[in-house]
Amino acid sequence: MLRNLIEKAQAAFNLDVWAACSTLLGYGVPESDQSAQQREWLDTVNTTGIEPALFSDMIKDVFNFDLWQRIHATMQPVNFSEQLQQKKYVDANTMGAQACAGGVCELVA
Repeated sequence: MLRNLIEKAQAAFNLDVWAACSTLLGYGVPESDQSAQQREWLDTVNTTGIEPALFSDMIKDVFNFDLWQRIHATMQPVNFSEQLQQKKYVDANTMGAQACAGGVCELVA
């Protein structure tokens, strides 16, 4: 049920689940600017009988869990011993130039 409502929220709010939750809680898209699809989603959510703040938290939790599952499925292990074999040195002038961009500081030698 929640995943279905998340998909409908994404369709109604241009893939922005957080905007859907904000609107559900009363501080997102103003009522006068809501599309028919957004109002339909809000009506569906309101008929569940679950408190809006709790429902918002549940939707965000399920959305984040699904996102983590997708990220975790595509993660590749990194062999740090291979990545860190060659030492890389950075010139101090380079770092100083980045820290002092715009001439707002001086390096004293």
